Amino acid sequence: MNAPPDNRLSLKAATSDAHASAEAVWFDAGAFSSPDRYRLWLGQMLAVHSDMGLRAAGTVMSGAYLAPEEARCAALARDLGTSPPPAPDQPASESWSWGVLYALNGSALGASVIHRTISRENSWPLEYLTVMRDFATTGGVKQFFDRLNAVDLSENEARRGADAVFARLGEYHAPTGSD
Repeated sequence: MNAPPDNRLSLKAATSDAHASAEAVWFDAGAFSSPDRYRLWLGQMLAVHSDMGLRAAGTVMSGAYLAPEEARCAALARDLGTSPPPAPDQPASESWSWGVLYALNGSALGASVIHRTISRENSWPLEYLTVMRDFATTGGVKQFFDRLNAVDLSENEARRGADAVFARLGEYHAPTGSD
């Protein structure tokens, strides 16, 4: 009997270049070098979570996963001193949605590292990073990956969802002038 595919590892391999490119855009541009650049990153995260994340979570997740995505949007909005945008009502395919959520939920691990660094060095808003850190450290990431591995995915469509997140996160526009 063959073991079911490991959707997480398949998506990781299929999207590693897109993931690395998105991270390089922010880290190479010094996204965490000033409050203005950090706010740009938070704004980009809010755009992705509120557009893609909420739509994906609403498509495939029970309230147990939709609520965390809503909490992330609310935390980002508080960090930015704004209101969260309304959730989009456009339908999405299930596999695309799983790919989007793979990228966003997997970022909780990186958020934990960023949280430690920023909280030691700065007094910048940390609500979003705290929510993501807590999701990673309380077993939420593991539970998500277990559920991801239990679904039957169109790997190409799931990869398109994850790649869409990484492409959107890679849309960094450095601030003009001094920070």
